[in-house]
Amino acid sequence: MNIPEDCKVDHLVPEDCKVDHLFLLVGTNPLPNYVAAQLLVRNRAQSQIWLVHSAGVAHVKDTLTKVLTALGFKEPKSIQVEEARPENIRNQIHKHAKDRPGVVGLHYTGGTKAMAVHAYVAMEALTRDDPHDPNRPVLRQVLYSYLDARTLSMVIEGTTLGTQVVHPIHLPVTIEQVLTLHGHHTLKQPLVRTPVWPLVGKALAEIYANAEDVKCWREWCTRYIRDSKKLGAFVDAIELGKVTTVNFPFDALREAFQQEYPDAVFPLSFAELAAKSSFGVANDDMAKWFDGVWLEHVVFQALHPLLAQGILTDLAMTVKPLTNPKDKYSDFEIDVVGMRGHQMFALTVTSAEKYDICKPKLLEALVRTEQLGGSEARVALVCCTNQPNPLYEHVSELFHQEHLRVFGRADLSKLQEQLAKWIIKGVPQPKPKQSVK
Repeated sequence: MNIPEDCKVDHLVPEDCKVDHLFLLVGTNPLPNYVAAQLLVRNRAQSQIWLVHSAGVAHVKDTLTKVLTALGFKEPKSIQVEEARPENIRNQIHKHAKDRPGVVGLHYTGGTKAMAVHAYVAMEALTRDDPHDPNRPVLRQVLYSYLDARTLSMVIEGTTLGTQVVHPIHLPVTIEQVLTLHGHHTLKQPLVRTPVWPLVGKALAEIYANAEDVKCWREWCTRYIRDSKKLGAFVDAIELGKVTTVNFPFDALREAFQQEYPDAVFPLSFAELAAKSSFGVANDDMAKWFDGVWLEHVVFQALHPLLAQGILTDLAMTVKPLTNPKDKYSDFEIDVVGMRGHQMFALTVTSAEKYDICKPKLLEALVRTEQLGGSEARVALVCCTNQPNPLYEHVSELFHQEHLRVFGRADLSKLQEQLAKWIIKGVPQPKPKQSVK
């Protein structure tokens, strides 16, 4: 298992908040547990992690065990509980925590609310003297912690510590690490970290600001790169390679390519353009780029300054894990993903403007992103609709989700600024201006 080594994180949490035994409640999303282990364990090689889980999430526990062990943590121990039986949860926590020396920690972000309550009750009972059993071991140093998704902080409490708030948490977590935590060890293709033809993409974004220009461009795509005999298909590689920059309907595109390749002799065929780019040859991927994938590269380029400034800690396009081939519903792709510490920003992108195309993309992105990034994750749709607010309002009410954003055609000319505001300041969906009668 290839897990990149993390940056040093010892300074993120004060030493008096570290623990020698850390009890983690395992749910469907292992990311909070991964973050807690990195921040709270006093000594990776010596401190003990205890993974409290039900039978239904044993696979999550197994993956988390492998990931933490690969990072040098002492192999975690498993505590299986019956989550529908409160007494069983309390008894299991009591059994495994009662004789532990040093500081004991309970981090209860990952499990269900019921599991968190009963684990807390059991741990808290161990901190009190029992008048009926004066010889019973009592835990004198117990710390309780959770991740606050609203503020991206970790709240740590203890009888001798009081309340400590570590804010904000900037633990570097890579996109690959998030996928590995969820059992997606293999990608269908390597993550893309370099945009293709950013200057041409910018020119296309400016073209898409005008509805008539969009119509002209779609007609060009239909004539030159789409297969007229097969719906949804593109012309073959030979025909695509014969198209030249002369055939473009806009001077802005020809000028953008000349800026991309200032030493080239124009006009260039698509076969020559492909040879100069990461496509290598004129193929369906190149045709798809002109047909709409270009906008994903524009979004990536708009986010790249945040990566250079250290605001984003990872950034990639075309996140396509290799999932279970027997499950047709398990296959998914996220167009652009940025990480800010352990917080995931997922952007689904389409050059379409129709509601019935944009809505399913946003719905799938919401489901997949919460599965991967948890409640801290944020989702945005970048599309070419003229009315982003009705789509936002419908989906946000459906999912009770206020943190998503829909960027439409009017945002394309200022996409870098708009995305930065959303990521850095959490600027909500702007309301449409009311006309003055």
